[in-house]
Order: sequence, then C-alpha cells, then structure tokens
Amino acid sequence: MSFIKIYNYLLDNEANQKVEQIYLYAMLKADYSIFNGYTSTTITILAQGNVLSTTNTKRKVKLIKELLEQLQERKIIQIDYEGELGANTPIIIRFPDLGGHEQITPDMYSLASCPAEFFVLVTIKRFTGEPFNGFEKAKDRWSDILGYGSKNTGNKIINKLVEDKKIYCVEGERYRDNNGLIKQHSTKWFLNKHNQIMISDEKNEELISVAAENEEIKDISATSNAKDKITQKEKPKKHNPSVTNAKSIEWGNWNNLNLSAFIKDADIELYVLQMHIEEFISIANQKLNSIPDKARFNIMNKIKKSLIQKERKENKNAVVINGEAVSVDKSNIESYRQYLIDNLNSGCDGVEVLIFNYGENKKTTISLKRMAVSVGFEFMLSNEVIDFTVASYINVIKADKEFDSLIFNDTKGSIRNRFHIAC
Repeated sequence: MSFIKIYNYLLDNEANQKVEQIYLYAMLKADYSIFNGYTSTTITILAQGNVLSTTNTKRKVKLIKELLEQLQERKIIQIDYEGELGANTPIIIRFPDLGGHEQITPDMYSLASCPAEFFVLVTIKRFTGEPFNGFEKAKDRWSDILGYGSKNTGNKIINKLVEDKKIYCVEGERYRDNNGLIKQHSTKWFLNKHNQIMISDEKNEELISVAAENEEIKDISATSNAKDKITQKEKPKKHNPSVTNAKSIEWGNWNNLNLSAFIKDADIELYVLQMHIEEFISIANQKLNSIPDKARFNIMNKIKKSLIQKERKENKNAVVINGEAVSVDKSNIESYRQYLIDNLNSGCDGVEVLIFNYGENKKTTISLKRMAVSVGFEFMLSNEVIDFTVASYINVIKADKEFDSLIFNDTKGSIRNRFHIAC
C-alpha cells in the first residue's frame, strides 16, 4: 500500500479522544492486507505502538479497547472476533469506504512520535494546496484543535515539531487598517520538506530557496519600527492599470487595493476564471492579503465553492486508469466497458471512478466495486454481478448525469437487493 486513507469524516468530527482515534486508525490501516481484505491483530500488539503516552500496559490495553469500540460505534471500522474481547483476542478489522480522504504516505506516518504529532502533520497537509496555501492558525490556538485544556501543552507539541524540522511557520504580512493601526495576518503552517521553502521572486520570477525559520510572533505595537519591517516578501508595488492588456484581463475590484472596494460574487467568478493568468493572480492575492482575516476567510470559502462548481462542470465523470483520471461521457463510455469489467474485481479497490461527494462537497474517487460489495469481501463477485454493476455505472454516464454519492448509494441498494448481497 503506497498510502493510508484518512477520511475527512474522521478528521472533521468533534469526537472525544479524536487525536488518539485517528492515530489508532492509521496504525490499523497500515497493517491492512490487500490479499485478505482486512487487518488481523490483537490489542496487545496495538499496545506496543505509540497510541498512548502512558507506559502502563494495563492502562494501554483498556484505553485501546475503548478507542476500538468508539471507532466501531461511529461506523469507521468493523470489528470481528469470537467470544469476549480481551487483550489477546484475535480481531479482524475491516474498513468501510467513507468517501473523501487524505492520502497519508508511510514517511509522514513514521515522522510522528505520538498521536498529537501525527494529527498536526495531517492537518497541515490538508491545507497545503489551493486555495488555502498553508494552514492558517495562531500558535497559541493549537491546543484548541488538539483538544488540550492548556495552551502550554499544545505549544510543546508544536515547538518540538519545529525543532525537529518537521514543520515551519510563516508569519502573516503586516498592514495598516483604515484607522492607521498596524495589524498582521495570521500565521500559516507548512510541512517542512528538506528544511527549505520555495518563495517566488516577483522581479525575475525565479525560485529562490531559503532556509525555513521559526520565529515567535512579536507584539507589533511594541515595535517602534514595525511599519518598516517586511516579514515574508518585498512590499508589493502598486499596480499600474495602464500596462495591462484590458482585452485579456478583467479586473473587477481586484486591482483596487482600497479596503472600501468590496469583493463581490462577480469578482469571485473573475478570480476562478483567471487563476491561470499570473499577472491577475499576483494582484488579486495582494488584494486578498489586504482584507481583514474574517472577511478574507469568507471570500476564500466562496472561491473554494466556485472552484468546486467549475471542476464539476469541466470534469463531470472520469475513470481512474494508471493513476490518471480519464474523462468519460455518453459518447465514449462504451469503449471502456470491457476495461471496467476486467478490472472491477482486481486487487483491493479494483476500478476507481470520479464521484461528487455531497457530504464532503467535493470531487473525490471511489471504488466502483463498493456498489456491490463492502471492504473485506473481495473475491465473491460473480460475473453476473460484475456485468450488472458496470452496466449500472455506464447507464448513469449515458444519461449524461454526474456520478455522485446519491446515485452511488441508490445504485448500491438496487444491486445488493437484486443479488441478495448482505455485506
């Protein structure tokens, strides 16, 4: 297995002992056998890991049993065992497909020395790409995310990760508000790759490699020359509209750095449509950086939603072949029928297809096989079931519909009722 799936449902849910649950889930998933379709273990074996900070074996066994029961109660795992669940009882763990997920590689898993570190690394990874470009959080708020009552506890976890060069932060840019007060955007956190970050030089567009540093956020008001300090990059030059080709770029309010020029829905649409234009995105991001945190967060959420809608239109349906999403529609889906039939029941996940998950509000991938059979029952599909499952998917595409989680669940029910599949 090249990566571990950590489902967004597990990450987003506000459950007690969530951090420990996520780490234990990763341990279980790491030992998953693609040949058997499940993980086989005992609580005693699990207690040898870093699930809990305590070294008391009895306490570990007791708490791991509680965590397993919590995960099963939340339908995140399925546990099978005979008799009473004890420390040395052989248990079989199966993993239902829960839709949207983060792909966690073994190297990230091995980086973490405890559940809290693992949770921090996974959380930062989720917000690495567009449109977030880093996990935005003040350092003293990490305890809230980790579920600690004391800020010092969370700070110790973060400080250790920084000292070990596993993560780094970039302080937000300083700016003046309408009242002339100097303020600062929130700190952003990143995974540390080879202890370096890449920063774009706006003058010559070359990439400059600079050592990542971790500096405590200082009290701006106490710094006499704070207004002259630049923490991330050179102060952006004011845009001169006269040098812009008006036919190729529509600016809306993006090139007006005055805070009174509000970003409207039409501006959001312009941002999404012109993200590929370097000149536009450079100026637009300067505008975003000048907007107060709360308003900027709302705008970024709107941009994200608009990007999702754009992606849904541009990449309506696709089949994953050799790791790449190949677009399919009613004009070409028949040419993939035999491929789907031949590969539906191969390996653990068989054929994956693109799906819009309403619960996650985004496009993701899902195993087409899961419409017919749950994880753990990998080799029971007859040719008749395979043919019918593939035909059901093809009919959705031919009807020019987007394959989504509602259609998936409806079709799954029909297939399992037709062939009396209970698993």
